[in-house]
Amino acid sequence: MRTTIEIPDSLLAKAKKAAIERKTTLRALVEAGLRKLLSAHDECGGHRITGPMVQVSKSCPVLQLGPADFSAVDAEADADNT
Repeated sequence: MRTTIEIPDSLLAKAKKAAIERKTTLRALVEAGLRKLLSAHDECGGHRITGPMVQVSKSCPVLQLGPADFSAVDAEADADNT
């Protein structure tokens, strides 16, 4: 299927360069990128994580909390208050 998309010139230039370096076509590169993005989206249940980043200390890895994490904390707090 043919379609038209608008992307920034700088991104298109990088994509064309990457396609040449990988000895593939721009079309194949875009298709592979979309497949990878959609696959990752499906693996996480279709939810995008948008919570704040929290780092407890320099030796502790960064933890990204999402809406489900906050809902779980709220549910625990509600259970403790009953």
